[in-house]
Amino acid sequence: MTQLSEFFVACHKEAEKLNWKFEVHWYDGTSDDGQIHFDGGLSYHNQKIFGDKDNIATDMLFANYNWGPGHLSASVNTAKRLGRSSFDYYAGFDIQGRGLRQASWSALLDNDISIGFWGAHKQSLIHQSATDNGTSDIAIQKTYLKKQELMFSGGYNNPALLPAINTDCNLANASLKNFHGLATFLTAKSTIQQVPFVSRFNLGNGLSFRKDGKVVSTTSGITSIHRTICQHGVGGLLTVQTK
Repeated sequence: MTQLSEFFVACHKEAEKLNWKFEVHWYDGTSDDGQIHFDGGLSYHNQKIFGDKDNIATDMLFANYNWGPGHLSASVNTAKRLGRSSFDYYAGFDIQGRGLRQASWSALLDNDISIGFWGAHKQSLIHQSATDNGTSDIAIQKTYLKKQELMFSGGYNNPALLPAINTDCNLANASLKNFHGLATFLTAKSTIQQVPFVSRFNLGNGLSFRKDGKVVSTTSGITSIHRTICQHGVGGLLTVQTK
């Protein structure tokens, strides 16, 4: 593990010389001596694979799922001691096995720690679970969008009015209507710097693609592309820096 950590550090330094963005995202299940070590937070046992401010080994360290308030506060203190941002340490959620159930959600309010959702290896469980209202492409598409809104903006679809923290939510939309939302831990920021504000962004959803008001593509192609991106484009890991 020492050689691997040193290799990651060297890669970061060489990439900096080349002005090339190099990042390592690491699952925190191994200590610096190579032993399996889950649920210990960021501390002396894994500080080398994390690295200090002058010797960064990993840019994101993803914690296993049984963390609690003590793990988070200790991780914040360790990151500070190493001169690193504690937001480079991510509280992991196993949404495949546990949904959004976590007894220590509230501890994230008191500690500057980021959030990471895992599930699963080859596709996003958020998309895969979007069968609440049927299994047709259109039904999944609509449900998937709603599921994302509820997960990010909270059960009331309003980041300014959020349900109380709920430690027992699953991925069904009926359950997510009582979810506090990631907005509980995120500060709303606008990208708008001037008005009028013009955007040509769209979600890539719908029954057809139009240019200048004219249909230039049909449903099947768009739906297929959308499904492929949702299932495989980002794998099963969703990460959010909370502040």
